Amino acid sequence: MYRVKNCIRCNYPNSIYIDNCVKCGASLNKGKTLRLDDTWFAAAIPHITHAPVSKSEQGIYFFIDENVVPVPVSIDKNLVLGRLDKGEAAGRGPFMDLSWSYAHKLGVSRRHAVITRNGSALKIRDLNSTNGTYLNEERLVAGRFYDLHHEDYIHLGRLQIQIHIDAVGVSAE
Repeated sequence: MYRVKNCIRCNYPNSIYIDNCVKCGASLNKGKTLRLDDTWFAAAIPHITHAPVSKSEQGIYFFIDENVVPVPVSIDKNLVLGRLDKGEAAGRGPFMDLSWSYAHKLGVSRRHAVITRNGSALKIRDLNSTNGTYLNEERLVAGRFYDLHHEDYIHLGRLQIQIHIDAVGVSAE
């Protein structure tokens, strides 16, 4: 379960690790209010080092922590989930940088886990992360593959991701 702080303006429950309400933009730390507009949403969507998509071509979406905006994801073979430090390059292969979601504070390793696509099946594997990877509250054994299904919850440290699979070409069973 996550500790949350409710927004003073709209009473929306937000992560304790963010400064502004994800619903209305009000400051959660008393002070400046951030106006939610197209610029804010563009900045909130994570930087993905492979070709980003506005609508997922494969019907795979992540709902990250309490963010109500789905993040479309494209996985051809592998997608590494982790965080980058300022000025750090992602390295080889597809990488999803979760730094924007306070990943460091939530215990996400630089190379935390990998999601692999094999035909229509999606699998996840922990990359020997410091704070562990959880699938529906079960801690994964590092190096072992686990099946992913529609509406599964993944925890990278304390960062929660819910996966939505809507495509015909991806197994949602």
